[in-house]
Amino acid sequence: NATISPAFQAFYDAHGGEPVFGRPISNELTVNGRRFQWFERARLEQWPEYNGTDYSVQGGLLGYEFTKGLKFPEQTYYVSQPNNRFFPETGHGVAGRFLDFWNAVDGMRVLGYPISDQVQESLPDKQVYTVQYFERGRIEYHPQQAGTPYEMQLGLLGRALFLKESTPNIIPPPKPTAVPMPQ
Repeated sequence: NATISPAFQAFYDAHGGEPVFGRPISNELTVNGRRFQWFERARLEQWPEYNGTDYSVQGGLLGYEFTKGLKFPEQTYYVSQPNNRFFPETGHGVAGRFLDFWNAVDGMRVLGYPISDQVQESLPDKQVYTVQYFERGRIEYHPQQAGTPYEMQLGLLGRALFLKESTPNIIPPPKPTAVPMPQ
């Protein structure tokens, strides 16, 4: 059984632990001098060039890696509202329960910018869910878990990539999320 490397333990604990990152599925690995460790929902990486800063440990870009080759349509620019935030950096917005979850897990630090809008995807359990991709992960809405801490959760992209368990199965055609206009 894999255990959390001391190099990643503090970041893991400070940013949500097992509910956010899942359990470790590898021990610490080193490739080209960079230390990293795979978790069910993430890959944590050590960046020695940032030692002494908040960025010495970062999540790997699993959202980008998992969706490599997929083209998500960009959202038309809109003015952010309290429950709907637009990111001109990527041309996508985050809204509603997805924004609430993103904020709750320190989204910019843990997930990065959105790289898609909300899309429908058939996940490995063969059910279709509303999901949204970010640079470092995927948020999933599980309506059957309504009212529990598992209603919104990060996808198992660490497992999908490290163990090669699944690939994206987005229900076409992805289109930008409709945005209500301010009154």
